[in-house]
Amino acid sequence: MKAKWSLPRGAFPWELVGLRLALGPILLFDALDGVTDLWFVAGLGLAILTDIYDGILARRLGVASVQLRRADSLVDRALFFFVAGAAWAAHRGVLMAERGLVATMLILSVVSQVPALVKFGKAAAYHAYSAKAAGLALLAAGVLLFGWGRGGLVLQAAM
Repeated sequence: MKAKWSLPRGAFPWELVGLRLALGPILLFDALDGVTDLWFVAGLGLAILTDIYDGILARRLGVASVQLRRADSLVDRALFFFVAGAAWAAHRGVLMAERGLVATMLILSVVSQVPALVKFGKAAAYHAYSAKAAGLALLAAGVLLFGWGRGGLVLQAAM
């Protein structure tokens, strides 16, 4: 028997990208009062899980595409800046203690796009294992920062 409704082929990975895009402003808004807690960490964890599984599901469903990879990368960048804004709003002191590393990381996140923009006219869509490892390191730092207000060696290593 045919189901009464179904998602179009390949829609679910796109929905995960959309969910991650929606989580960015929610996380920033949550941090604007200067307080983050384990609910914030859960939202950040959900955003990271959607980032991990959108590509896995797209490949398994046979719907991976250049458009999905580019959208995924753009949303990753947007989420990064929303979370950075949340960190500034709620944990400015921790970031100021590491201001050299924070500035370097922000500058490099922008400068790393220049070669692709010059050569191809488009931002790069990094999906290397090193990018995934960096994301997991930032997740660990984010859990400590947003859950317990701490930076230290984990934050330094992630940056």
